Formats: sequence, structure tokens, C-alpha cells
Amino acid sequence: MNYMKSFSDVYNRASNNGLSAEPDKENNKAREPADQKTKDIVNNLFSTLQSIFPANGYAWSNDKIVSNAKEQWLLALIENNVTTIEKIRYGVKKCRAIKSPFIPTPGEFIEFCKPDPKDFNLPTAQVAYDEALRRSAPCARNETWSHAVVYNAYKLTSSESLQRQGNYAEEKRVRNLFFNNYSMTVQKFINNEPIHDLPILIEHQFPEQGQATKIGSSALSNLMKGLK
Repeated sequence: MNYMKSFSDVYNRASNNGLSAEPDKENNKAREPADQKTKDIVNNLFSTLQSIFPANGYAWSNDKIVSNAKEQWLLALIENNVTTIEKIRYGVKKCRAIKSPFIPTPGEFIEFCKPDPKDFNLPTAQVAYDEALRRSAPCARNETWSHAVVYNAYKLTSSESLQRQGNYAEEKRVRNLFFNNYSMTVQKFINNEPIHDLPILIEHQFPEQGQATKIGSSALSNLMKGLK
């Protein structure tokens, strides 16, 4: 659930809508303050970060600095589309694994908020790319895909592109294209957006040897009768 919808709404009008109501000198008017839910989210985030990083006092030494930092962090989160509780949780989870006692920068935290494929038991981009390359060969197209996300990235890139890699430049272009498509599809999967289902494999069923003999004998008998 997106608890931070208001988080975005506050900033849709302009990026200068901060946490405070300080005057906007350029437009000669007061900034619109963020709503209480948005403030609570940012306050909780800062409280959590202060608990995780013991050296936070060096970065946020007084209330004014903390207030300004909250405003800049909020802007950074909105500008980079980190507007859901789920993304914030990914960032905080990775913060807990950091060995440094110092609080990360907004940019570093935003990177932490981007879920890795492994967080959802998905293959890495390189592993997915290797699978797509292998599956682009006609002889391998009836194999089972490891995941629908890999299949979707493969479809977006196209088997023709994956097969036509005659030189380094072309290989690099196709690889980057697949990586972009995979990243985009992973995000859609994480956000529960629709993606294509895996193709249904058609199993070729052949009759058993004894049954095949009976079928062949019956067909031959009917053929002979037709010649009489």
C-alpha cells in the first residue's frame, strides 16, 4: 500500500514545497507546509537512522540542521520517486547492514531504496542475460524459463537482437538493452504491475511402441482394402 501518496501530492506543484513555511523569496510567498502524515514519515525515518548510526551527532548537531536536513531529504526522495513505505523499508534494511557509524547521504539512501532482484528470489541481471542468450537459440526455445520476469525482458529485447551479436559494439548495445529491460520488468513485478505469463510448453506425446505397431498395421490394412 502506498502510504506516501500525500508525500507526492504535496510536491506535485513545485519542488520548493518544503517541510517548513519559510518564505519563497523568488515568488515572494510562503512555502506550503507538508501535511502531518508526510512529516510523521520523515520524522520516523530520521529517528530510525539516528538509532542505526551512532555518529549521527556529527552530521545533525542541532535542531536547525536537522530541520534543514529533513527538508532536503524529503525533496531528494520525491525527486527520485522514493514515495512508498516499501521502498523506504528496503533502504532502512540495507542501512542496518552498513558497518560505517555515519549516516548515508540522501543519494546513498536512495540507492539503498532500490530493491535488488535477489530480494525477490530473482536472478541477477547477468544471470538473466545469460539465460536469454541461451534461450534465443532455436534449439533451446522449448526449455522452461526460470522466471516470468526473465521471459518478459527477453521478449522486450527480442530473440533476433540477442542472436545478432557479430561484434563487441553490438554485443554491448544488446547487453545494455537487455539490462534496462530487465530492470524495468523487475520494477513492474515488484510493484505488482501486469507482465506476460510464461509461455505454455507443448509436450510432444508419442505412442508407445506396441501401440504404434497396431496403429501402423491398421492404417496399412485400410490402405490395402482401398486398393482392392
